[in-house]
Amino acid sequence: MIFLIDCSVKSTLTLGLMLLLLRLVPKYSAATRHWILASATLCVAITPMAALVLPSWSPVPWLTTAQAPPVALLESSRIATKGDLGTSTPDSSKAVAAEPLAPAIPQDLLKLIWLTGLSISCFVLLTGTARVAWLAQRSRPVVIGAWARIAGAISREYSLRRRVSLLQSPNKSILVTWGVLRPRILLPVGAQDWPDDRIHAVLCHELAHVRRGDWLVQMTAQVLRSIYWFNPLMWVLCSRLRLESEYACDDAVLAQGITSSAYAGHLLDIVALLQQSHAPGSAALAMARLSTIERRFKTMLNPTADHRPISRLMMFAIGIIAVCVTLPFAGFSSTAPPQGAVRGITGAVMDVTGARVPGATIVVSSPDGQTRGTATANASGAFVLNGLPTGSCVLQVFATGFGPSRMINLDLPPNGILDVEVRMDIGFVQRPAPSVPSKVEYTGEIVTIHVQDLDIKEFFQLIESVSGLKVEVDPAVSGVISVNLKDVPWDQMLDEVLQGYQLKHDTEGGIIRITRNIAAIQKTVPELQQAQVTVKGPQRPTCEGASDLRTFSRDNGGLSLKVVSKYLFIGVQRRLGYCS
Repeated sequence: MIFLIDCSVKSTLTLGLMLLLLRLVPKYSAATRHWILASATLCVAITPMAALVLPSWSPVPWLTTAQAPPVALLESSRIATKGDLGTSTPDSSKAVAAEPLAPAIPQDLLKLIWLTGLSISCFVLLTGTARVAWLAQRSRPVVIGAWARIAGAISREYSLRRRVSLLQSPNKSILVTWGVLRPRILLPVGAQDWPDDRIHAVLCHELAHVRRGDWLVQMTAQVLRSIYWFNPLMWVLCSRLRLESEYACDDAVLAQGITSSAYAGHLLDIVALLQQSHAPGSAALAMARLSTIERRFKTMLNPTADHRPISRLMMFAIGIIAVCVTLPFAGFSSTAPPQGAVRGITGAVMDVTGARVPGATIVVSSPDGQTRGTATANASGAFVLNGLPTGSCVLQVFATGFGPSRMINLDLPPNGILDVEVRMDIGFVQRPAPSVPSKVEYTGEIVTIHVQDLDIKEFFQLIESVSGLKVEVDPAVSGVISVNLKDVPWDQMLDEVLQGYQLKHDTEGGIIRITRNIAAIQKTVPELQQAQVTVKGPQRPTCEGASDLRTFSRDNGGLSLKVVSKYLFIGVQRRLGYCS
C-alpha cells in the first residue's frame, strides 16, 4: 500500500507539470496537445518500474524538517511505558516507547477501500469492452459498396498497413472505433444509405483515430485511472485525452480539403440520426458525443485555430521533456529519513497460547549477519530497542524452553517505532549460540553462512565440502536449523551449532561422526518442567493425535499455515524423542 501511495504521489507530480505545460501552449494544435497528454500517460505507466530500478535520492538538507518524534505506524493493543520496559542495548537510556498519537487509519482498511474502487472501475471498463465484443459478434462485415471503396482509398492515403474492418451493427445509435492490431469501425443501421461526402468525412475522422493509435492511448489511461481512481488528476487526464483526440481527428478531416462548415453540417446530421449516445462505456472511441459536440464546433469553425498535425521534431522534444520530468520524480525517495533519525522496535514475546514470555533475548542484525542491537524482555514479556541504524534488519528471539523464532525480515519506518509481536514455539531448551571459550584455538577456513530452516543433514554436507573431511551423521539426528554467522572458522561454527542444538562430534581418522548429546538433553528436562510452571496455560504440546493432520487441524481451529507448521514441529519432536 505504501508503494502504491508513493507511486501515486510521483505520478501526481508528473501529471501536474505536464498539465501545466498544456496550459502554457493553448494555441498549439490539438495534435500537439494530445501528444503532451499521451506522453504524460506513458510516464505515469512507467513510474512504478522506474521507481524500482532507478537509484533513489533524498531531498537536500534545507528541505528536511527537524527530527520528528517516533511515530507508531502499526496498531497495537498495548502501549509500553518507561517503567514497563526491559533493558536494551545499545544506549538503553534511549529505550522509551513511542507516545501514542491519534488513531491512524489501519492499512487493512485502506487496502479494502482501494480494492473496492479498483473493482468498480475495472467492472465498468470490462463491461464496456464486453458490450463492444458482443455488438461485434452480432454485426456483419461490410466488404462491398461505398463504405468499403472509400475506406480503401483513405487507408492508402493515410498509409495504413493494418487492415481496418467495417462492421454493420444492428444498433441504429452507435458509431465507434476500437482495436489496435485489428482495428474495427462499427457502423449504425442505415449508414449504407448515407451520401458519399458524409461517408468520406466519417471515414477520414475514424481512420485518423486508427492512424494515430488513439484507442491504445485512451485504454492505457483508463487502466491507470482504475488503479489510481482516488487521484483526481487521472480523471482530468482521461477526459482531456478523449477531447483532444477528437479535436485532432477533426483537424485531420479538415486537412483532406473538407470545409469546416460542411464538416460541421455532417456532424450535426450524424448526431440527429444517432439520436442519443450509446457508446459502450469507455471501451471505444465514439465520433458523435453530445457532451463534446458544441466545443468541437467552436474549434473547427475558429479561423485562428491551429489545425496542423504535429511534427516529428515537436514529438521528440515533448518526449524528452516528459522523460526529464518523470525520471527525477521516480527516483525521489519520499521516505528517506532526515539526518539523525531514530528507528526502533518495540513489542512483546508470547508463547503459542498467548502467554507472555519473560527474559527472552531479542537480537537485531543486518541482512549480512552483523549484530545491530540486543534487548531482553521484561517480566511482562515486553521489550524495546531504539537507536538502530537505518535500513533493513533481521529480528530473532531466543528463550529458555523454546526453539528459536523464525528470522523476521523488517523494514523500519522513518522516524518511527515499529511494533511487532513474536510467538515462540515450544522446543528444547535453547539460548543464542554460546561463544566457545577463548582457550580453544580454531584453525579452519574462514566462512560466512546465513541460512534459515535448512535441513541439518544438508548443513553437515556443507561442513564436509569446506573441511575436506568425511562427515557421518547418526540416523537419529534430524530436523532443521537456522544459522547466521559471519567470518568465523568452520570448526568454530561447527562447535557452536553442535552446542546450540545439543549434538556432539567425534573425530577419528579424518572422519567426523555426529551424534545426539544424550547428557545435554537429559540435563534440560528439569528446566523444561520448570519453564512450564512459570507461564500461563500449557507450554509443552502433546504428540497425541499428531499422526492425523485432518484431525489435528480440526482440533486446532482449521487448516492453516500456522497449524501445519505446528503439526510438523510436533512430528519432529516425537522423532527426536522430546515428547511421547
